[in-house]
Amino acid sequence: MTIEELKSNLEGIESKVNNLEGAAVKAADIEALKSQIAGIKTGMTAEELKNDPTIKKLDDTINDLNGKIEAMSKKGGAPTMELKDAIKEVLEKEEVKSIFTSNKAAGMQTFELKASTSDVTGTIAVTDMKKDINFPRLRALSFLPLLPQGMVGTDKNRIGWIEGTYTSNVGYVGEATAATTADAMTAVEKTRAMAKASAKIKVTKEMTTDYSYIASKLQNKMLTKGLLFLDKEIWSGDGNDSTAANHIYGLKGHATAFTAAKSGLALAIQKPTIIDVIEAARLQCAVIDAANLTDAGGYVPNVLFINPVTMSKIRLLKGTDDNYLVNRLADGTLTLNGLTVIESKAVAVNELMVMDSSVAEVYFKQNPEIQIGQEATDLTQDQYTIVMFLRAQLVIEGPDKLGLVLVSDISAAITALKKA
Repeated sequence: MTIEELKSNLEGIESKVNNLEGAAVKAADIEALKSQIAGIKTGMTAEELKNDPTIKKLDDTINDLNGKIEAMSKKGGAPTMELKDAIKEVLEKEEVKSIFTSNKAAGMQTFELKASTSDVTGTIAVTDMKKDINFPRLRALSFLPLLPQGMVGTDKNRIGWIEGTYTSNVGYVGEATAATTADAMTAVEKTRAMAKASAKIKVTKEMTTDYSYIASKLQNKMLTKGLLFLDKEIWSGDGNDSTAANHIYGLKGHATAFTAAKSGLALAIQKPTIIDVIEAARLQCAVIDAANLTDAGGYVPNVLFINPVTMSKIRLLKGTDDNYLVNRLADGTLTLNGLTVIESKAVAVNELMVMDSSVAEVYFKQNPEIQIGQEATDLTQDQYTIVMFLRAQLVIEGPDKLGLVLVSDISAAITALKKA
């Protein structure tokens, strides 16, 4: 074998090695290359191998190729291949080319290439996790969105107002005669302290860094729960001047109790229903006391708070004109006898309230906010404490309590309206 023939054979092997480096390495290919390397100098005389300077260079090339072949033989298995390269390999196979060639006259056809997934044994690689946490659904806010809201100013921590009474003795007098009885007036200052509520939860450093979206959801949930707590306390808070001055003063605690006689409908309805109870409560709110009409001004009731189960009993009732008594506005709001219906599970099944919403106001000193820090052993345990705080209070001034009428027992109210 001449030097030129040796170089030519070596170049051919080198080309095969380079091609195999970027393709699937098969054991048979490796063995064939090794055999060609071993026999590449066969037929050359010892003198040629010893004296030709080109042989040394070729020996170095052969050693380099041997190293590459050895490395490829240790890879084991098939290397990864991009999708476009895999498709190209399939389309260039002779059996595939023959399909396209034999069907040219058949017009447009559709061919599908499918990759086998039978060897995939796990699901993590093919799972697209949603960045969310599906907590149990909570009720919507019922009372807080409806009422006017205000803020307590800087350097202040309570709300104050003045309640007064005025007794008039206006009357007729004769000419050049002085009034004998003067009018009377009183004024009393009232204040209401803020109520403060808080909640906290511990989170590890790993959660804040490895699952930041979960930590964010926890903060949102704390804010939501804080507002729900305030919403429920606005309805039934036990705040009072003697034992719980720093609790929320609830609507129920402010309200005036329903009295059939003050509505003017006591023992006056042949077959009273819950609809009649609602109307009687509305009348009491509007006229204050139908049995003792005075100069006292009434209120403009515009809201009905009722339990959803109770509301379901009257939703489909119709009047004498065959129209539904409960109307649904374009935005989904329900109305009944001019009252906006607010359904809430915070309201008991056998109670309801009619009110003029302008008489109540929610004051905030501190809107619900989140703070994150470390306390006690948090530092040594590599964790944080997430805390939610809010400061708020409901205010209904004394004289305006007549603008809320609470029916604490619907069944008893129906009986009180029934004609004997």
